[in-house]
Amino acid sequence: MKLPRNGEIKRVYVRDHPRSALAAVLENGWLIINTHLSFVPFFNYLQLLQVKRWARQLPIKDKTKIIIMGDLNLRFGALARGINWNSLATKRTFPSWSPHVQIDYLLSQKVASEDVVLFEIAPSGISDHLPISVDVDQ
Repeated sequence: MKLPRNGEIKRVYVRDHPRSALAAVLENGWLIINTHLSFVPFFNYLQLLQVKRWARQLPIKDKTKIIIMGDLNLRFGALARGINWNSLATKRTFPSWSPHVQIDYLLSQKVASEDVVLFEIAPSGISDHLPISVDVDQ
């Protein structure tokens, strides 16, 4: 993996590690799930399918009021969205010093990208990803 080290871009061996997803139900009824999926191709897609399946099993009234977000490590938006999911932002997010691919997403079944306001946030310099922030007014 390419990472910034001492002002230079260096290749570093990175072992994969266990992954998780954290869910929160907001007062307005939205279920927000944040996750960081594997960077191993195909395995990350299977993990996303598991997160989507888990989200549908959680006890919320409106199953369309779910947003899955985070570093999905999927380079192809169509794979990240899948069937019946929308990407709320299209933005190259990785690597932060020269972004050429989107691997970070906000996904929803109910909201479309034209229904949100995308905020531009300056990179912090701490992460190798660029931030994505949207306002969902629903």
